[in-house]
Amino acid sequence: MNEHAWYEVWVDDTARPPYVLILLSDKSGSSFDIYDPGEKSICHTTSSYQDAMFWLTEDEYTKVDGRMDLA
Repeated sequence: MNEHAWYEVWVDDTARPPYVLILLSDKSGSSFDIYDPGEKSICHTTSSYQDAMFWLTEDEYTKVDGRMDLA
């Protein structure tokens, strides 16, 4: 696995409990990994942030910003 500079947490909030994926950026900003903590593996890699966001939103994942309600 690469060294990563930052991460974002994305969830499928239609599932209960929500299904979590983590978007990781490498230090150069030229590679973006989508990590599935449930499977403990990278499920997708792309060379741009826009492609990573498209891949996540296409499957109806939402970026977590702060706390989300489970109700």
